[in-house]
Amino acid sequence: MKLDRSLWLLFASMLLWGLGTGLYMYTWPVYVTEMGGGAPEIGLLQAISFAVMALSYLPGGYLTDRFDRKWIMVVGWAVAVPAPLLYALARHWTHLLPGIVLYNISMFSNSAVRAYMAHLAPPERLSSVFAILDMSWPVGLIVSPAIGGLWAQKAGMKPVFFGSFILYLASTLVLLGLRSQKVVGDFQGLGDLGRVLKVPRMPELLALGVGIYFAQFLAIPFSTPFLRDVAGLDLAEIGFLGSVISVGGVLLSPVLGHFSDRAGREQGLAASLALLGVSFLTLVATRTFGGLVLSMLLRGVAGVSWSLFSAIAAIAMPQDMRGRGFAVVSLVTAIAQTIAPYPAGLMYARNPSLPFVLSAISLFVLAGAALLEDVRRRRASPTTTNDTPDE
Repeated sequence: MKLDRSLWLLFASMLLWGLGTGLYMYTWPVYVTEMGGGAPEIGLLQAISFAVMALSYLPGGYLTDRFDRKWIMVVGWAVAVPAPLLYALARHWTHLLPGIVLYNISMFSNSAVRAYMAHLAPPERLSSVFAILDMSWPVGLIVSPAIGGLWAQKAGMKPVFFGSFILYLASTLVLLGLRSQKVVGDFQGLGDLGRVLKVPRMPELLALGVGIYFAQFLAIPFSTPFLRDVAGLDLAEIGFLGSVISVGGVLLSPVLGHFSDRAGREQGLAASLALLGVSFLTLVATRTFGGLVLSMLLRGVAGVSWSLFSAIAAIAMPQDMRGRGFAVVSLVTAIAQTIAPYPAGLMYARNPSLPFVLSAISLFVLAGAALLEDVRRRRASPTTTNDTPDE
């Protein structure tokens, strides 16, 4: 696909970041247990991560609609670069908190990333562009989890974190090549939140987004503990399956992105949610390594569902409010992410399969809700098959 040069640079930067995160992403829960934590502590750290992330979104949204989006991204990336070094220095699970706070507060740049992408993407290919750029993350994760798992098995987790630091630094430097982008909106302070909520379809989209993120994060944080505690896998095998997740994301992103642009964005979102539900049910039902591979391959669709939901949200927002609009979307979904992991950790401690089954059922219900919304919208606008951006 032909894309603006800056979008390809953003792709490269996110790919490098994915490589860095992938080195420890799937072995992180094991590291927390090595630091003296357990399933409730993993859930608590996840909840703290999302709480800090949520606090960063609204300031980031305002900055996005007032200042150069390129430099908001550069600063956001730079804030998170030292986080792996702080993880490496930890001696107890509570010592992980400074790195977690730095990493997640950097997410104030998320609105700038989404608005930057939406501004440069051709409207008729918005879902495809979001899916392809977000595919950079699983591309980076194809090899790095396996490398990180083997590396951790041989040398421990601390050298792995130093490798992540180098990749994060390189990712940040790539962003310096982006073209500047400043789209100044009508800034009216805190009252802008009310204006975002008055955008047509936004309340319904926010409710859907909360449901999607809550359902997914009942299960996602506990995939690695499940693979270790129930399936009995070692770090290298867990790292390999992490790479399989990324392969699934790479394979499914362009397919579902193209399908969404052709058939309808809600239909693409519904398909991605249903596939993720199947993934979670397969994980708890399978007794073979091949079944785990299939489950993880389908798990790659999680990132695709986030991309497709972002494209739907971008279409709904006026261009000069996209920074604040994405901030509100990110805030409410982060609240869902903050709430979900802790009760899921308690459920996991009681029955490891329970969070995955509950998540799958919820995802099937949400897929049906997305299809019903598509039907309702088509009946309201029978001459159109897809929305067009409000520029």
